[in-house]
Amino acid sequence: MSFIAAIKANDEQSKTTKENTMKILYNIYELRKKKILLYIAYKKQLPQSVPKLDTKLYSQISELYNKAKLEFDSERNNFIVLQHIPKIILPSGAQIGPLEKDDTVSINDEEDKKFLLNNNICKNI
Repeated sequence: MSFIAAIKANDEQSKTTKENTMKILYNIYELRKKKILLYIAYKKQLPQSVPKLDTKLYSQISELYNKAKLEFDSERNNFIVLQHIPKIILPSGAQIGPLEKDDTVSINDEEDKKFLLNNNICKNI
């Protein structure tokens, strides 16, 4: 950043140099954000050798993503069964099953939805 501050803005060449430098820095930052978003999308941890700013950005975006995903998932009521399930008792006390893989089930209770999603028993349709 001291390089940018040292550029004098009084002549045209310096002004162009400063603008180009800012564009390059902006593009580098955007590429770093895209890389972080890819790590989040593929549910991977960042490598250990990343700057603290990237780690902070990763944790903030990841937290927002998880909250939004949980809210979105909990709004939907229809689920598809991922595996054969014998009769099970859900946290609300309701019983479901036996169900076969790819069967569809409708659940209204929020705790039951979280239980089914977190334990990879069902996924939202």
